[in-house]
Amino acid sequence: MRLEGIDTLRGLAVLAVVIYHYFVLFGLQASPWFSYIHTYGLFGVSLFFVISGFLIYRSVETRIERHGLKEGLRRYAIHRFFRIVPAYYVNLFFVILLAASFLLGWDYLLSGAFVKQLFYHLTFSAYFVYKDAGFGINGAYWTLNIEMLWYLLAPLLFLYAKTLPRLLLLGALALLYFFALQQGWLDPLLHTDRDDPAWMLKRFFLSFQLPGQILFFVAGILIYRYRERLTLPLPAWALYLLFFAVPALFSYINARWQIIPLFFWNNLQLLLVTATLFILFYRRALKLLHPLAWLGEISYSVYLWHMPLLFLFKRWDAPLQTKSLLFIIALLLVSSLSYYLVEKWGFRLQRRVESRNF
Repeated sequence: MRLEGIDTLRGLAVLAVVIYHYFVLFGLQASPWFSYIHTYGLFGVSLFFVISGFLIYRSVETRIERHGLKEGLRRYAIHRFFRIVPAYYVNLFFVILLAASFLLGWDYLLSGAFVKQLFYHLTFSAYFVYKDAGFGINGAYWTLNIEMLWYLLAPLLFLYAKTLPRLLLLGALALLYFFALQQGWLDPLLHTDRDDPAWMLKRFFLSFQLPGQILFFVAGILIYRYRERLTLPLPAWALYLLFFAVPALFSYINARWQIIPLFFWNNLQLLLVTATLFILFYRRALKLLHPLAWLGEISYSVYLWHMPLLFLFKRWDAPLQTKSLLFIIALLLVSSLSYYLVEKWGFRLQRRVESRNF
């Protein structure tokens, strides 16, 4: 069953990410709004992971309970493959063309370095070997690497970490990981050095690896497991107010008090904000937010295409207002085509594969 409230939250999350990357790639970091936009972007990523924790755990449980362990896991793997891979590979093909045309040159496609990079991207492992991978255009791919690891981990959690104490322990370990990064306790293990000018940047990168992000996946699992107890019946006017006020307040606090480098406190806040919003809205279909729900429906394609399009429009010598307007139009058009032609084709192909195998 599709929940429009989750689509609305997806729309909010992808909007936050797109706005943040728009400011970065168009060189607007000097804007007085950028510190707020930065924290808003972090909120969007974390909200995506909470949503994923809820939906993927539900997907595992539903298929195993309906079809048994072996067939349920096979159905789960097929569903996840066709949900993610077709649109990603199509996008990757165009990213390679853009990289060869504007960044690396066509000769690069014949090099051993390209073959290595292509392998990393095809296998969703580029983020974990970031020194050797990445085409320099679509930085959004990193979350897909984390997502694929989560797809592998979710069935194990369902089978071996069902109890509340074990799930809470995983969340506590993730918070401990953030605190250890914040204090520099992991420097010897992770080969990071306080004297390195890029020390903070490297720790920030490491904070987004799976050991930290498991915190948000586990939050999604716990909300799913205890969803019947986590109902907050509020009037519509209060929900509209909270929908915009909660992330805005989070962005304001982080921007004013510079809490982002404090990984423990920043992610603890992110956990509270994203989990609260999810509990409030995942079941609610609010009429005034229908456009955001539609954006959430195509959010995967929006996420894949926004950075390549930003890169192209950045290179265009035109007024910022013109580039911005045309970027929005192009993003909605290309993302819609990707969703209705590629993603939905993947869904149909998934059903064919399932009908032949089961």
